[in-house]
Amino acid sequence: MGTNTNYTIVGVAVLLLTIASITVFLWLSVGFDQKRYKTYQIFMNEAVYGLSVESVVKVNGVTVGCIQKISLDKHNPQQVLLLVKVEDNAPITTSTTAIIQSQGLTGIRYIELQAGNSGAEPLVKMPGEDYPIIPSRPSLMLQLNTILMDVTDNFQQVADSISGVLDGDNAKSIKNSLRNLDRFTSMLSEQSQQMSSIISKVDDLAKNAAIASKALPELMKNISGTSRSITDMSLNVSDTMKGSNKAIKQISEQTIPKVNALIAELEEASQSFADVAKELKRNPSMLLRGKAPKALGPGE
Repeated sequence: MGTNTNYTIVGVAVLLLTIASITVFLWLSVGFDQKRYKTYQIFMNEAVYGLSVESVVKVNGVTVGCIQKISLDKHNPQQVLLLVKVEDNAPITTSTTAIIQSQGLTGIRYIELQAGNSGAEPLVKMPGEDYPIIPSRPSLMLQLNTILMDVTDNFQQVADSISGVLDGDNAKSIKNSLRNLDRFTSMLSEQSQQMSSIISKVDDLAKNAAIASKALPELMKNISGTSRSITDMSLNVSDTMKGSNKAIKQISEQTIPKVNALIAELEEASQSFADVAKELKRNPSMLLRGKAPKALGPGE
């Protein structure tokens, strides 16, 4: 009885272990992820170094899928065809583009999906295509490589141009120009003392002008005060002249008539003295006897 019981326990344990192993295997191989995915095509116009099947696909840094297949395009071997599996609810629209990115300069490479317009329509399959196509853009490494190639070509063109300019007669012309420049520099060096003197005089002139400009407001103030004094003096002279004219007018109106009358009286008195003198000269006895009475006329 004990032996049968032990076999039963061992059998149940083996059965449970087998079921657990199958469950773990299925979970590891298939998983219980119930997410739904869509497949898209991406045509890359550059080498896809660092990418492989199961490399992740991200949208704005969030993992939304992985690469299912990498192959050359049958119609254009210069392009690489990527089949990617992306979550059904990922925002893949007509404005979405794919670019190869790296985690750091030498890190793991992955596909980054970037949407240019959040209001764009969802991306759908076009007629004749197996899956919807997500357009690609050059990666940073490809852009840098293109820029470096352009810069190299530009340097080569510049080097060729310089080589052409410095060839033959042009080189002689440049030498002559440099020689003339050296002579001109020597002349400037010889005239540096005179130039220093001229600059010193200009500096003194500027200083004198600055001093004059500072004294100009005070001078203008003095001129203004002087002009104001002259104006006041003119007003005083004008008032004095007005007073003088008034006094002269009063003298003319009051004194001159009296003077004229006095002159008339003096003339009359002078005439009387003249008459008396004539009379005395003719008849000196008049001083003793007086003036003879006037003779009567006829009939008086």
